[in-house]
Amino acid sequence: MEEIASAIGQTACMAMGSIVEHCQTDGAVPLLGYFIAGLMLVLGAICSTAVLKS
Repeated sequence: MEEIASAIGQTACMAMGSIVEHCQTDGAVPLLGYFIAGLMLVLGAICSTAVLKS
């Protein structure tokens, strides 16, 4: 279970990193980047909680 959560976390971080970079190079609204980062923090907290409970 922990390996799965870790893999999901790493994949999500890589995916979000590329999306944020893409938005920055495209000159998209910075708020989108903050929104995505906040979303990832929430998902990361949920994954961590799930790992701790298991």
